[in-house]
Amino acid sequence: MKKISMLLIISAFYALEALERWHSPQKHLRYHEVCFLTSHNSYAAHRHGYWYAQQTWTIAEQLAAGVRGLMLDLHEESDHSIILCHGNPFITKCIRSGKSHMSFHEALKTIRSFLKAHDKEIVTIFLENYVRDTQTLDNAFLEAQLETSILSPADWNPVEKNGWPSIEWMQKQNKRLIIFNPKEQTAYTYNQWQHVVENQWGAIYPMRACKERSESKKWRSHPRYLYCVNSFPRLKFTWDNSYAYFNSTGLDILLKKLTHGLDSSYCRDRLPNFISIDFVNEGDGMKRVNLINKKAHNPEIRKRCFYAVQAV
Repeated sequence: MKKISMLLIISAFYALEALERWHSPQKHLRYHEVCFLTSHNSYAAHRHGYWYAQQTWTIAEQLAAGVRGLMLDLHEESDHSIILCHGNPFITKCIRSGKSHMSFHEALKTIRSFLKAHDKEIVTIFLENYVRDTQTLDNAFLEAQLETSILSPADWNPVEKNGWPSIEWMQKQNKRLIIFNPKEQTAYTYNQWQHVVENQWGAIYPMRACKERSESKKWRSHPRYLYCVNSFPRLKFTWDNSYAYFNSTGLDILLKKLTHGLDSSYCRDRLPNFISIDFVNEGDGMKRVNLINKKAHNPEIRKRCFYAVQAV
């Protein structure tokens, strides 16, 4: 038993070492001038018990390796508890070999522990939210004792402030957790589509991936300062090195195509703030993120490539 535990520790160490180290952004940059590696379906990981998974590492391991964006699907149980579940809860339980669903509270505790241990780091959560009541959702953040760490809509209005706060301001104010909710704005969450432009998810062909997601497109009448690029297939692929390719060469091809803009012109030359991928431990996703952030050190590139996407 001890030998097995030691082997797991050693394998986890080398897995984390395989990803290029995350370079924290310079503190004078604003939140909308930084790119963050984001894990799609962050909880649906082999090490969380999923045999059909979108990630290998646990959420804690992803954060330790430099992932700073988490995508979480929320469903509400009959007792109003919130679980992490992709699609049908019964099917998800089968995919976890009959194990109970992960709780949202468990994931929030992991994030709280990370933020407490790393007082300069910033984490973003993207929710796919099927919770019926707004207060039930906000109560989850209160129960996890995260309310003082969350940058809420009452703290900062990006449109009124001409963008998001600086990294330094967020660190000093300890407002280092930002949560986007696709349904609506709440006390602790921003309306995702009102603030984030997003390309079509689940596409491996650039022609389809270079279209704006329909939910995002409906909000073109609002100026938006953030841009999320999805770069993962609709279904899981299993051939050797498939995700090493998707998250390296495939990602390069997509990012190059996206310089021409979504739907041919929208967001032209705009660099992403979030790159969302499956299996963050494979390929060079972090390397691409670090390269984008290195470019952001140049004021001219910031002005040209991290501009606010204006209302049309």
